[in-house]
Amino acid sequence: MAMSGGVDSSVAAALLQHAGYQCTGVTMKLLADPPETAAVGGCCGLEAALDAKRVCAALDIPHYTLNYVRQFNNLVIQSFVDAYCRGETPNPCIACNRFMKFELLMNWARQMGFDCLATGHYARLAWDEPSRRHQLRKATDTHKDQSYVLYPLTQTKLAFLRLPLGGLRKQQVRSLAAEFGLPTAHKAESQDICFVSNGTYPRFICQELRRQGRPLPSPGAFIDTQGQILGSHQGIHNFTVGQRRGLGVAMGHPLYVRALDATSATVVLAEREQMVFTTALISDVYFIARPHLNPEQNTRARHAAVSVKARPRYRSTEEPALAQQLSDGRIQVRFTRPQSALAKGQALVLYEDDTVLAGGTISAAF
Repeated sequence: MAMSGGVDSSVAAALLQHAGYQCTGVTMKLLADPPETAAVGGCCGLEAALDAKRVCAALDIPHYTLNYVRQFNNLVIQSFVDAYCRGETPNPCIACNRFMKFELLMNWARQMGFDCLATGHYARLAWDEPSRRHQLRKATDTHKDQSYVLYPLTQTKLAFLRLPLGGLRKQQVRSLAAEFGLPTAHKAESQDICFVSNGTYPRFICQELRRQGRPLPSPGAFIDTQGQILGSHQGIHNFTVGQRRGLGVAMGHPLYVRALDATSATVVLAEREQMVFTTALISDVYFIARPHLNPEQNTRARHAAVSVKARPRYRSTEEPALAQQLSDGRIQVRFTRPQSALAKGQALVLYEDDTVLAGGTISAAF
């Protein structure tokens, strides 16, 4: 049982134990010494590890702490920093799930002889007999659904995974925590990225680059969609697509970040009516419900457009779209309604009803 020290993983462990599983709690130590900018009480801090240990003691199950500090730095933190320096908007929680929980931790569980790995994520698993495939579905509690951040799961990993909270609502989980007498029953949820607090991404990125002896992103120019210079900035790592506040450009009307170009160190600003995106290309694609996007077996038909619901951000709702698998493996997603901000580096997840079809990383948007 992956134990983050929060109420969700605590209740998941208790539910499995009550269902007859012989559980073992495992907490990943991901931060060596919580830096100044780290989120206090987050899922990777000392307090979280101690809470996980206290929960395991209350449940009378073994608890292990695994040191993955180096791997987390290389696979999650550095990729986060590098992505921002490329002008992208990454989601480090997806990278953490992909590399830390469902590769390193899952491999450790297999090597130790465990039958499965469980987490406190809000999503549901199912077996689809006609396709003979494991499926990932949205949680019953749509406000807590985390299927978006779980899309990089293979069939083998889905078979080894257990998600006890998928059919529960958050208030039920809180009630169960109190009923089980768990020490995390009233613990507040962590909202920030575990290694950055209060949204201070630029400050954190600069600290990391200085620590590594790497140059900071170059200052550059703000330009409009016609290429006219509007002002100057101190580096593209300070901005994300869709951003309006904190630009430092006074034009007498609101402007938004439309695009970032790391090569020229330019930030393209646009007015609200110019913040229109209709198409996204996603790469590094994971297929879940089917081995390819289109259910048709004919090779040519596989590349026909399919009606889907596409979620471009974790907290956004799904939008109707047509998705087409390209010959190079990427997927082109054309939205029925224009989108206000699609950023390179974001995840874009495709659904059919409540089932995840596929997901990938936005490599271009226009």
